[in-house]
Amino acid sequence: MGSRRAKKQHKSGLRLFGPGTGLFVLGILSVLVMVGNTYLYSQVKGLQTRVSERERFLQETVPISRLNERLVQSIANLAAATDDEGLRKLLAAQGIGFRVDRQGGQ
Repeated sequence: MGSRRAKKQHKSGLRLFGPGTGLFVLGILSVLVMVGNTYLYSQVKGLQTRVSERERFLQETVPISRLNERLVQSIANLAAATDDEGLRKLLAAQGIGFRVDRQGGQ
């Protein structure tokens, strides 16, 4: 008889797994997934913003890069045509070197 009473008391005490426990756990998991999803969404948006800023920067620098190349080439041509040592030193200080091929009196 003593063992039957122990079982009855156990059933009438605090129950960890009742009829609504599965729904409660599912609800908690749903909230955790929602919080995680919100966090990941904000992280992705931040990364997308940074990538688009870098992309815009690169697109804006392409024309400047072309202009820079033309400017350096013009300075190098001028330095070669006039044999200007100052321009050669200016280009060399920037890591730009060139060689003049003089052929047949030209």
